[in-house]
Amino acid sequence: MTPTELWLPIGAAAFYLYDSLRLLWQNELLYGLAGKRWYIAGGSNLRWQGRRVYCPNPLLPQRLEFPVRWSMEDPRGDAGISAATLQLLRRALRPLGFIALVQAWILLVILPLATWILGTGLTLLALFALFYLLTFIALALVFARRAVLALSTRRYWMLAFDCVACVPFCANVVRRLCALHGLPGNPVLFAAREFSADTQKSLLALLHARIDEEQTAREGTPRSEAAVARMLAPLQETGR
Repeated sequence: MTPTELWLPIGAAAFYLYDSLRLLWQNELLYGLAGKRWYIAGGSNLRWQGRRVYCPNPLLPQRLEFPVRWSMEDPRGDAGISAATLQLLRRALRPLGFIALVQAWILLVILPLATWILGTGLTLLALFALFYLLTFIALALVFARRAVLALSTRRYWMLAFDCVACVPFCANVVRRLCALHGLPGNPVLFAAREFSADTQKSLLALLHARIDEEQTAREGTPRSEAAVARMLAPLQETGR
């Protein structure tokens, strides 16, 4: 194998990792599901253009991670998506998660090893053919389930174009669909209903830290303790 051939798997993995990155606003979090357990991702301290950089585990693209935004004056008075609707969504995404997992391992593990050991040949062509086949299967599944995924036809074709024009992006199909779907409703009320006690405590601590950080950044702007208390009340009540 020549050094030039090594750029092929490096480039494919780089496109996948680039597409995995998220830039989160100060009041934006990700609610993730690992099996039946909810977790919170708030991004790192590294910032780009004022937003926090978040890189999910590249070897676990099947995990559902929904972006949510909190507000101290949130008018949404409900917890949003019901447990039954969420279960339907998880079932619709499960086969897509398996495909994404296989594609991520092809990009990050199998393709580099195959290229390093065997060079560019029939094995590499077979891997590309498999990757494209999985891409078209994933897009067919998304099209068939777009009603459950709350995906408009226009958004579907935009997603399909991205995945075909740059196939490493398809390994992020679950993440992309979760970002498009989101979690409607008040994220604090949703957490009070769905999260475990420990996860609620972690969320409460994170929200307090973010509010304090924002207050420090906006010197001279008075902080409304009543508004903070109203927003965090559902978590504080369930934590008692």
